[in-house]
Amino acid sequence: MPTPSGTERDALVTDALNLLHTLGRIHGGKRAMEMWETIGQVLGQDIKHEVFMMMLQGAAPARVRMHRPAASSPVGGWVDAIRSLRKATGWDLKQAREIWDQSAAQWVSIPCLSHELGRNLRLELRDLGLEVV
Repeated sequence: MPTPSGTERDALVTDALNLLHTLGRIHGGKRAMEMWETIGQVLGQDIKHEVFMMMLQGAAPARVRMHRPAASSPVGGWVDAIRSLRKATGWDLKQAREIWDQSAAQWVSIPCLSHELGRNLRLELRDLGLEVV
């Protein structure tokens, strides 16, 4: 396998972390680790090791999924939610508001600028009573 460049490597590690997180959510930890062992053979030990170390350090995936249940409409909370979305993604007000509006009808996927911003966004949205993964 060719060695990816710095940007490609970062994207590969981020995507691998997101995949492992999703596998765990859908299939449970034990089955996810079995799948990860097979995938890790293809990715290479260095990528596999880096993803594992990020997990140990508490890195959350850089993508957050959010849904706004009908029962939870925090009064004024939408302003805080939109502010948090903008900070985590770099979006303008219009983009953040569109995602907020869509989240009432369906789960939306939010690409965050970093793992740390994703982790913070997850916590802030949960505090506002939203469903977040």
